[in-house]
Amino acid sequence: MLRSSGLVRRQRRGGGNPPAPAVTLAVGDAASNTLKFTLTLSDADKCTYVCTKSSEAVPSAEKILADGKSVTASGLITIGDLEPSTTYRLSAVASNGKVNGKVETIEHTTSAPDVHPAVVLTPGTPTSTTLSFTAPLTDPETAA
Repeated sequence: MLRSSGLVRRQRRGGGNPPAPAVTLAVGDAASNTLKFTLTLSDADKCTYVCTKSSEAVPSAEKILADGKSVTASGLITIGDLEPSTTYRLSAVASNGKVNGKVETIEHTTSAPDVHPAVVLTPGTPTSTTLSFTAPLTDPETAA
């Protein structure tokens, strides 16, 4: 006669380990001193990221987790106080509890510095003066 203890161990469908946390990165708008990126998390409860110049080495997951900024949901992030006409690298690691995903990176370049119009003041008669300038439209963000 065979007796059962009544205990049944449940297995995950498909077996194996749960999916690793992951983040997908996409570039957004660029200005002369700011960059925008979109972070999309999957199977993650947070994502930690750092922004470095592209000429620097890609940081390790440990360095990103120790020094980076964290978000808990997918969305748009803006990084400011950047140098114009410079390529930067966003490096990110998604986490779920104590499980970390792999380092994901993407590069994005700030735009040229803001252009200031040249102003010419032409002497006129004692009762009038003419002021003329040309402002080239190089950055649509600053045109508004």
